[in-house]
Amino acid sequence: MDFAWRWLGVGLAGLLVLTDSARGDDSGPRPLDIYFIDVMGGAATLIVTPEKESILIDSGWPGFSNNPVLVRTIQPTVAIMNDGPRKGGAPATVKLLRSIPSIKAAYQLHRNAQTSSEDNTDPGLIANLDPAGGQFIHVSVTPGGSKFNVQIGPDGPQREIASR
Repeated sequence: MDFAWRWLGVGLAGLLVLTDSARGDDSGPRPLDIYFIDVMGGAATLIVTPEKESILIDSGWPGFSNNPVLVRTIQPTVAIMNDGPRKGGAPATVKLLRSIPSIKAAYQLHRNAQTSSEDNTDPGLIANLDPAGGQFIHVSVTPGGSKFNVQIGPDGPQREIASR
């Protein structure tokens, strides 16, 4: 399958998930839906919660991941880049995430040591400013799913974000 058709397929899959065309009507409780999507050179996992929150985990190659159509379609509330100090967190990805109005916070696991500070997210949202690392990002959902919390490390500040 050529490049253009792959992206069209990914975009349509995202639209089907978000418009409920893939599921039918809204009667009864919604399940937790998990989709594994081939993004050419890697994989993306789209998780749609019963509350219709979308979580996209994209692990495609640089230049092929974070398809703008897919990211804009799912309208994420929070983005977390699971990058390393010398890979991932590309300037184009940071720029894309800054352009998405629905994103309230864009976290990075590591500061990209190979780019400028303008090409990284807010330093307060980077778990590991030092390439040595050691910190993690923890996400939890409150009972009932009305809010979720994001925290850097075991003792970092916890940010509570309302679900849509």
